[in-house]
Amino acid sequence: MRSPSTCEPLGFSIPGSDEWVAARLRRVGGSEAAVCLGISPFESRFSLWHRKAGMIGQIDQTPILEWGNRLEAAVLAKWEDGHGDHALSRRRAYVSKSHPFMIANPDAISDSGELVEVKTSPYGDGWGVSGSDDYPPYYRAQVLHYMHVLGIDIAHLIVLISGYDYREYKIVMDDDARADLQMIIEAEREFVDSLPGGPAEQRPSIDEHDATYQSLRELHPEIDAGESVELESDIAEPYLAACQAVKDAEAVKRQQASTVLDAMESAQYATYNGDRIASRQARGDGKPYLVASRAKRREAA
Repeated sequence: MRSPSTCEPLGFSIPGSDEWVAARLRRVGGSEAAVCLGISPFESRFSLWHRKAGMIGQIDQTPILEWGNRLEAAVLAKWEDGHGDHALSRRRAYVSKSHPFMIANPDAISDSGELVEVKTSPYGDGWGVSGSDDYPPYYRAQVLHYMHVLGIDIAHLIVLISGYDYREYKIVMDDDARADLQMIIEAEREFVDSLPGGPAEQRPSIDEHDATYQSLRELHPEIDAGESVELESDIAEPYLAACQAVKDAEAVKRQQASTVLDAMESAQYATYNGDRIASRQARGDGKPYLVASRAKRREAA
């Protein structure tokens, strides 16, 4: 089981509950470790900072999140089927004694003291063959965070892809993991200290993450009719340059899409080095248009 010398229980906590949100306001949970490192595809430091400051709401429950939670028990049961000598105890929240800004809300811990963390993925992007070290780095950060809080040396990251493809990955607290963990701890400490009221209070810089853009939309939902703001050149000029760059890129993309359509003629798919990169689809008037393959950022042209 988890080491009582490294943590203490916060009590049972359901992700998204008021209790869960309150416990995390001035602490960092495992799913936020990658955010502090700046490698999360789901949240930015900017958006998380404002969320913890109470300036924007919590992340909406999307169908992907909902079904990930619903499928968790089934995926854990699959792990137990393959590890019959290990029973699992379900999630409970803990706080680190050595680093009280770190909390853990693991999916399950085996009776032999090994962590089991569950993920689901629609397509499997970033997930290598089962048993390899090829899995998303942001989930590695989450698992190492949990291992540190709980005093656990062995963890199993398990994933169900596309509803039927089950894979397992073992993570051991070796020298490489400890080096990664040290970076995680320092990044989390810095983030917590930067929160409002902290010893180094400072709003994170605006970055390119979509979560940053969405949080700014939420920060200022009102529109003052007729009001205008004169922008400084260091804000206006980069924006204008970016708009022009997008316009230029769209023109190049349109030309290249036309070139691909011409080469495909009536074929449905286009491949390169054996990989499908585009397909012709039709709707409405029935005239085919080009769609980049999902792995190539599925976008209509």
